[in-house]
Amino acid sequence: MSFYILKGKQSILRSGEMRILIESRKDAFTLTAKTYSLSYNAKEPEFVRLSAGAWSQKLCIWSACDGIHEKDVLVRIVRTPQYQEIPRGHRIIFEGMSLLHKKKVFIFDCYEDHLEYYYKFVPALPIDRLYFFQGWGLPGVFAPTGKGEVEPQGETVSGALQIHEINASKAFAWLFNPEPNALDRQWVSAQEYGKVSVNYDFNFNGGNAFFSPGLIAFAVTDQNKSVWMSMGIAARPGDYNFNDYEFAAGRILALSLTYFGKTKPSGSFTTPHLVIHFGASEREALNSYVDFLLANQLVPGRTAPDAPWWREPIFCGWGEQAYQADFHNRLGEKDMKQEWNPFQYSNQAFYEHMADILEKNKIPFRTLIIDDKWQRERGLPKADEGKWPDIRGFIDRLHKKGKKVVLWWGLFTGEGVPARMCITKGEQKLCEDPTNPEFVKELRHAVKRMLSDQEGCYNADGFKIDFTAATPADYEARRFGVPWGIELLKTYLREIYATAKKIKKDAFIITHAANPYFMDVCDAIRLNDIDKNYQDSVVKKMEFRAGMARLACPGLLIDTDNWPCPSRKAWLEYMRLQPSLGIPSLYYATHIDTTREAIQPKDWNMISKLWKDYTGKTGK
Repeated sequence: MSFYILKGKQSILRSGEMRILIESRKDAFTLTAKTYSLSYNAKEPEFVRLSAGAWSQKLCIWSACDGIHEKDVLVRIVRTPQYQEIPRGHRIIFEGMSLLHKKKVFIFDCYEDHLEYYYKFVPALPIDRLYFFQGWGLPGVFAPTGKGEVEPQGETVSGALQIHEINASKAFAWLFNPEPNALDRQWVSAQEYGKVSVNYDFNFNGGNAFFSPGLIAFAVTDQNKSVWMSMGIAARPGDYNFNDYEFAAGRILALSLTYFGKTKPSGSFTTPHLVIHFGASEREALNSYVDFLLANQLVPGRTAPDAPWWREPIFCGWGEQAYQADFHNRLGEKDMKQEWNPFQYSNQAFYEHMADILEKNKIPFRTLIIDDKWQRERGLPKADEGKWPDIRGFIDRLHKKGKKVVLWWGLFTGEGVPARMCITKGEQKLCEDPTNPEFVKELRHAVKRMLSDQEGCYNADGFKIDFTAATPADYEARRFGVPWGIELLKTYLREIYATAKKIKKDAFIITHAANPYFMDVCDAIRLNDIDKNYQDSVVKKMEFRAGMARLACPGLLIDTDNWPCPSRKAWLEYMRLQPSLGIPSLYYATHIDTTREAIQPKDWNMISKLWKDYTGKTGK
């Protein structure tokens, strides 16, 4: 690797229509690209300045990577950056030393339409939290010594090391979060906290489990929304060993990834890249980020062909199960009498009854989803024979009518899985462990049992995967293998998907992992539970979710979901909208569960015509 230092000169990089200009003088530079400029002056060695349009933002160069109970404290920097020409761009390199990790190298890769920021070091401890644009330093670490290096002034109070926070104030006004939340607070003040996660946080805007994970990016803009800037994470396949991407609340610009101390790379470690794109809108900036991931093969594109029947309308029994259990007027499963529990209605007789209602009303559904809890235990699903005395017969009879049957499957419950195959916390069993070879062997048997047409198997046609937001997030958790966080979920889904496709090439796998990294382990993105708490209409909410799913996973089908709707009026309005968003989906057979309003004959007539028109237009 060769470096050069520019002093009082210009360098122009040309490649076809690409053009980047870098001007430098002693201990300072300005790099100008098509959509932004980046500048540095050693008089302010903490920062570079990023400018786009009418606004500019300081970025802290010296990011920290903390271990558990250990701060990554900067003790020395080199003020003069190094420069390297790279294909289609320039690389700018800063060096520093920390107490925890010793030598650290901070890198800005600058291209005409975007820039990437990341850093390299040899980790001394397992990673707890990895920061971007925020760090810690000894007092005086940025005071000049006159030779391009900086020596800190060590200070102690009562034997404790004093450290200062290194950061820059936010220069933008608005924050956009593409991951849906229960309160639909997607556009907020930049002073607010933001999170994209593989997990469910009930305290964050009412909950954020609808996509797990969503697109791992935020977008920000100035008060006038003149230029939007996306800040997305680009990790190499296999390196998504984090749970959360967080945007710090308050005045400072700081982003971070949470690792829970579960990642300890051996040798040199390169952080995921934080990739910055620009656009006239938040969606344009985020589209550029997704295009970048695909173009650089950091995420898989969609190559497998869709089975024609996947696009046809879906009926799922969960909404009717909830109505029969009076779900929304009860306190919860633990407080319900057994007969009121919605899980009791996942039984063969009740599903035959619902199928008869749909047939009587001439509803042209193609796929029927048997929802929770058809199985006795969720971990390695096997039919509860008390409720499903002949699940194979039920499925085969629907097959003879030209229908398909998909089974609901909730992950990370640990139900029915021996502790030796589970992720544990001390003596406590947390959930099944998809990195454990013994569990994987049993998982393959379970998938075969559910999908195969062999004797003793169910002959189902796919899975509706749920509970992905229950991916473990615990400092004390112990697992067999290396994957953690988002990577652990990807490992699990990859095994389910690959095994299912070996058994049935057209097995239909539906998840709500609306992230491009998951495009090769599912066939459709489910928009997930609607949430009913405050709105009269769900149209804007579901249009937003469909838009984000389409943006994150171009080419994947969208399962529009249908539960819970706040009223019959809102339900009918959404039913009419669904064909424009994705695969139409119906969750009710007699009543709307939230208001207990009955479905009217004219409603059935409308749905029948709507779905026949939809299937005609899709050519099925």
